[in-house]
Amino acid sequence: FTLDDLELLKAFADQAAIAIHNVRLYEREKHLAITDELTQVYNRRYALQLAEREIERARRYQRPLAMILADIDHFKWVNDTYGHLAGDEVLHDLAQRCRRQLRDFDVLGRYGGEEFLVVLPEADAEDALSVAERLRRAVAETPFNGGAHSIQITLSLGVVAFTHDHPDLNLWLTRVDAALYQAKESGRNRAVLWQGDGDDPALA
Repeated sequence: FTLDDLELLKAFADQAAIAIHNVRLYEREKHLAITDELTQVYNRRYALQLAEREIERARRYQRPLAMILADIDHFKWVNDTYGHLAGDEVLHDLAQRCRRQLRDFDVLGRYGGEEFLVVLPEADAEDALSVAERLRRAVAETPFNGGAHSIQITLSLGVVAFTHDHPDLNLWLTRVDAALYQAKESGRNRAVLWQGDGDDPALA
């Protein structure tokens, strides 16, 4: 190689390194934009975008779809008793524990402070109740480590199965929230399926 050839190769290598750096920077920024920093699952905004997409897919192809809204029971007590750092550790570990109970294409997002939204493509009401019960047991049966403390917590879960005549996401969020409320009112640490207007949700 001549000196000019070596300089040209160096210029190409420098450009390639810059391009690789930019791609990695873009991927990192994209990850940060769609991920909840504490729990490392999807943030609310992106989870709802994916829910909209799955509702449209289910409607278009007449496929089953279900959602779960899970809330940690008495989480304020955890923060008040053990401190917010311990509470944050519980939130992170709970999200990861729930993630392991789901399929790769299921959607898990942090919906609120201690609420998590799960979107289950290709799942009917029976499937979703089974998943909700699996999540409930995964949380209830093994205590969490919060700093130096072993913390026992439970989940209440609302479940709703999509019907193709009502493709509005806000409607389904209202319904799954109503089922979650019923789970709380019925004693907590349980999953409740939304059954329809005028009907009490059925306990799982």
